[in-house]
Formats: sequence, C-alpha cells, structure tokens
Amino acid sequence: MPLLPNPWAGAKPTSTEQPDLIVNLRTFHNIHKRCHSGSYPYELLSERSDWLPFYEVLGRGPPPTDVSGNPGDIYADLDNDTQITIYIRGVKNWEAWNSPAGPDGKSKAVLLASHPLLTDRYLWRTITKGHFSWLTEGTLKGIGISPKTTLVDPTGDIADVFAKLIHEGPVSEAKRQTASASNGKPSIDHGGSQNYKKRKVEYLDGHRAAFDPSNTGQRAMSRQDGHSSEEVESLEGRSPSRKAAISAKANMITDFVAEAEDAIALAEQREEEARVMLEKCRVVSERETIARTEAEKKLADMEAKYKELEKSRQSEETERHRRLAYT
Repeated sequence: MPLLPNPWAGAKPTSTEQPDLIVNLRTFHNIHKRCHSGSYPYELLSERSDWLPFYEVLGRGPPPTDVSGNPGDIYADLDNDTQITIYIRGVKNWEAWNSPAGPDGKSKAVLLASHPLLTDRYLWRTITKGHFSWLTEGTLKGIGISPKTTLVDPTGDIADVFAKLIHEGPVSEAKRQTASASNGKPSIDHGGSQNYKKRKVEYLDGHRAAFDPSNTGQRAMSRQDGHSSEEVESLEGRSPSRKAAISAKANMITDFVAEAEDAIALAEQREEEARVMLEKCRVVSERETIARTEAEKKLADMEAKYKELEKSRQSEETERHRRLAYT
C-alpha cells in the first residue's frame, strides 16, 4: 500500500472560528525502530527522516471544527484558568485526554495517552519539561511512570507547561506580523517566558556532563549554541529574528537531550536483553553438562556390562571346548 503525503510538510492549519489560534510544529526522535510498527501511513520528512512531526495547537475552548488535525496532534484548551484540557487527535477525531474537575473540585487520575499510530509512544512532558511530546515506555519508567498501569493527575504538569499562556489571551498582532514575515505560517515563541528560558538553559547545563563524562561534548555544545544564561536572560531585549534564532537553538538542545535520553533507554534495554539471553545460555549449558554426565555414566555402565557378558561368553566357550575334548 503506497504511503500518503506527509500532512505536516505543508502550511500550518488556520481557523476562522479561532483566528488567534497558536500552532507549533514539534518533532520527536524515532530512535526505536520498533516504534514504527507498520501502521504509520505517511511518508517521512525528507530532511529529517528519523524525526516524526506533530502539531501542538493552543486555543480557547474545544478544538475548532475547521481544524481537523492529524493523528498524534495535541490541542490545549486554555479557556479555563484552573483546568486546561488536552485533546489528542486520534485516528478520526479529537478526543479529550484529561477529565475536568468533578463536583469536589478534584481532577481525575488517568493513564497516559498512547499514540494513535505508533507503539511504545505515550504523551507526557519532555525531560526539560518545556512541552508535551510522545515519549517511550523506557524513558517514562526512568522517571517512575509505567504508562500502561500508572494513573497520573496531569493537571499540575499541564498548568506548569502552559503557565505563560494561561493569562495572556490571544496572540498579539505584532507577534502575528512577525510570524507572517518569517514564514507565512502561525508560530509560537518556543522559548516561553524569560524565567522559563533561564531555567531551561540552567537545567541543560547541569545535565550535559552526564551525557559526556569527559566534558569535551559539553564544551563543544557550548561553542555550538553560543549562548550563555546571561544572553538568554536578555532575550526579551533582542529583535524578533534574534529571539527566534535563540529559541530554535534551544529547541535543538532539547531535541539533543531527548535523543540522548532515548539512546540511554535503548542501551539499557539491550543490556537487559543481553543479560536475559546470557542467563538462558547459562541454564542451557548447565542442562547440557548434566545430560552429558548422565550419558557418560550410562555409557560406562553399558561398557561394564558388555565386558561382563563377554567374559561370561568366553568362559562358556572354554567350557564347551573342554567337554568336547572328553567325548
């Protein structure tokens, strides 16, 4: 069956029902080949074939009817200050993931939502806690969440991720003109507020050494992004293009961390599989040793019995010749 054109390769969706809709194109690294289970019907992005895209859509109220979305897209309803509802685009329709608070004012705990097309991908906030993405089971277990059994109340995490946008209201006309001038498509400031950017850079600086013990990679990365926390702090004073460039590089660092996280999870998984295989080989080897020992013992017993039979036969033959000699 031929693959369908990638729906995320074109222009971002717009809405007449919600003209101020914010649409952000995000990606996650598909390092686990088993995640691509064969049910993914779209062509991969030619420039980044190992990254799968999805839209993060931010609006006020339920998803507008003129934005159908694609499987795996997410929509955040920011209309309620105390309860942000996340919708996930399934195979056919938008479906609410987290439930609104009940009469007692408490939210309901839910299982993590699974990707509608891919196996071993679940929706949760990324390692830098900057946005929601589709993470692997190994990554989630590393932070104490078993996606198939653990019930979570995502209210606090959702509010934390979208805190900057809860009280901001519609996108300003200046931001819309900036987005139009840059690529003609709706956009969002990936970096968030000034404090969020500072926390994000500080978080990454504290974890780079864990991925490169020699610190060579840390220095190389610092040279690559070229931005200190002080520079990020002064981001609000930069031009829109400068802010967009720094935000893009911050996203690149986030993607790098997510990729490293997946790589670590994959290495741990393969190590566990190798350990299990080694244990199986050890058990089989022990069984073969026991079976060989038993077979050798049986063979020795058979050889002893054969010698006894041969000795008895020779005695009988000698006795028979002696009797014939006397007759």
